[in-house]
Amino acid sequence: MLLSDHSSRVATGQTYAVAGRQGDWTAIWYLGQKGWFYYHAVTFDGSGPGDRTVIRGDTRYAQIQFGHRLMYVNLADVQLLPSPLGAP
Repeated sequence: MLLSDHSSRVATGQTYAVAGRQGDWTAIWYLGQKGWFYYHAVTFDGSGPGDRTVIRGDTRYAQIQFGHRLMYVNLADVQLLPSPLGAP
């Protein structure tokens, strides 16, 4: 697979239609096909054990998107500016 090929990667934070479930596996419709993945969270709101990552301490983070990837960066290392095009 080429690094520039991100056709097989869905982005977090988006909404997808469930296409099927089998045991601990869940399928979603993606590019006209069923894409299967292992879904380990037991709740949607993060109230169950192991459903989210908890970061403790005083360090604040900003969520950024680079291409199709979401990541968190130290807020002290970035400068948040409004979009010049008025986009959110």
